[in-house]
Amino acid sequence: MPSPNKMPKNAADYVAYCADQGIPNLVGAGQRGVSAQMFRVIVPALAVDYTLVFVAEGGVDMADADYHVHLTNHTSEGSGIAALVTRTGKQLVITSVAAADVIEVVVCGKLKGQL
Repeated sequence: MPSPNKMPKNAADYVAYCADQGIPNLVGAGQRGVSAQMFRVIVPALAVDYTLVFVAEGGVDMADADYHVHLTNHTSEGSGIAALVTRTGKQLVITSVAAADVIEVVVCGKLKGQL
């Protein structure tokens, strides 16, 4: 049996919505009920913490506070923490950042209403 990577498939070839919207491929999850949201935020002046409200940044609420957060700070090396205690289904708080830091945030977990 050939290796899966030797049999490439594009979502646009099989899913009409993907073809119509120009989405060639999809990101997959290792288990059912997991989705990903990505955000790029700039910490405002005079801030030491940044509250990322999912809906305000163009995302959707998470089902609960049980999700993974991956942060990349492109301005201040090694800074930016999203502690478990700051996470809710609607938002998370990024601490240890400085004004004008550019932070990319990936949130992986169950979205509100997702089975």
